[in-house]
Amino acid sequence: MERKLCEHGLRKTRCVDCGGSEICIHKKHKYSCKLCKGTGICVHGKEKYRCKECGGVGICEHDK
Repeated sequence: MERKLCEHGLRKTRCVDCGGSEICIHKKHKYSCKLCKGTGICVHGKEKYRCKECGGVGICEHDK
């Protein structure tokens, strides 16, 4: 699959300057925007991947 790059050298969908489709009104990635309640944010207001309370996959057995 060929990825389309913008004039800034980024994927068009992820470029803040180009207003890509993956960028929210707060100029952040929709997935991880706390203000938009992105799908990558848990109920504790943290990244799901790194949330200790949710048992995120980015947390090791030592809770780090």
